[in-house]
Amino acid sequence: MTSGLDTILRGGQVIDPATGRGGVADVGIRDGRIAAVEPALPNEAGREVVDVSGKVVSAGLIDTHGHVYQHVTGSSA
Repeated sequence: MTSGLDTILRGGQVIDPATGRGGVADVGIRDGRIAAVEPALPNEAGREVVDVSGKVVSAGLIDTHGHVYQHVTGSSA
């Protein structure tokens, strides 16, 4: 069901390793959850449409990088 979406992310490079999906698509969000991933969702299906062309769209990834400096760790090695 693609009607009643809160937000549509339009035209981003969708990457979903869990399903093997990859390519340009629209992502529909309802109640804070992904409700639809389709090649094209109609504008009227969402209250807000955000153009994310040229951006990567992926759910569930966590930025695990860290900044470790001597003054943080207390180590001189």
